[in-house]
Amino acid sequence: MIDAIALLATAFLLAGYGPRLLTAAAWTGHAPRLAVTAWLALLTAILSGVIFAGLATTVPMAPVSDGLAGTLQSCVMALRAAYATPGGALIASIGLVGAGAIASRAVWCMTMALRRARRHARTHTDTLTLVGRSDTALGAVVVASDEPSAYCLPGRTGRIVVTAGALRALDAEQLAAVLAHERAHQRGHHHLLLALAEAAGAAFPRVPAFAAARQEIPRLVELLADDAAASAHGRLTVAEAVLALASARTTTAPSAALAAAGSGAAARVRRMIAQPRPVPPAARLGGSLGAGLLALLPLLLLTAPALLAAQMAYCTSTQMLTGLAGTAAWLAHPLAACA
Repeated sequence: MIDAIALLATAFLLAGYGPRLLTAAAWTGHAPRLAVTAWLALLTAILSGVIFAGLATTVPMAPVSDGLAGTLQSCVMALRAAYATPGGALIASIGLVGAGAIASRAVWCMTMALRRARRHARTHTDTLTLVGRSDTALGAVVVASDEPSAYCLPGRTGRIVVTAGALRALDAEQLAAVLAHERAHQRGHHHLLLALAEAAGAAFPRVPAFAAARQEIPRLVELLADDAAASAHGRLTVAEAVLALASARTTTAPSAALAAAGSGAAARVRRMIAQPRPVPPAARLGGSLGAGLLALLPLLLLTAPALLAAQMAYCTSTQMLTGLAGTAAWLAHPLAACA
């Protein structure tokens, strides 16, 4: 029960204070890739913390014994003790049902978000075959519309779409920057990140972390694509292109598309002009390791009692190795007999 309480407390603290720290951090604009990683780690830690808490009430931790038989006997005794009273069985049932419901809702919302995005993309692709023309030189589909717009569609066969209005509004270098921006979206599979953020926000709309991720991840993937385009065509060129498209922003792009002028275009232009200083490699490495530890935090809390028990006198390394060796020999014996 202590394990479950610790996991729930950790999940609630991360859900309440995690998004405040990330949204207030200035470094997210300088290192959008690391920021996306941090958001994904935060969502993973919250979800797995709650799910593991439910599982911890269902399967109580048992001390590690010497050998496979002793370990199994300890597990059986711990389970019997936990389910011996009606209260223990009720708590275990609530934990199991809660963990299953949360995991199922997360998977369901993610599946629905991906299916919805693919359906919209497929419908729009069918429309493009009728109203658009493929331009091999651009590597995009040109649509005869006066509204300046450029976007890419999700999926393996996702296409980059450019309107005739965008071709008139952009010069050659700006157009190349816009196309590089959209190709960066495709290479990075950013539509999957958007689907994840959308699913998390839809599944748990009242949890601050998931609601904030629904707003922040779309902004960060646009910064990632801007940086990729700027590395080849320059920041000022990207800023001019985004400004030209955003000044006449319309609803040409479908909801499932990643548009070059979408998600905070004005702030992105200011960021390109200001030229944010790069984050040092050591800081990036430290941030990545921190994000990895954050994602694994619930698992570490769940396994900490077993790791501590492994250091006790009744569970020496020799006994553990002997138990593992005996288990391996027991598993290998039928195979040897068959051979």
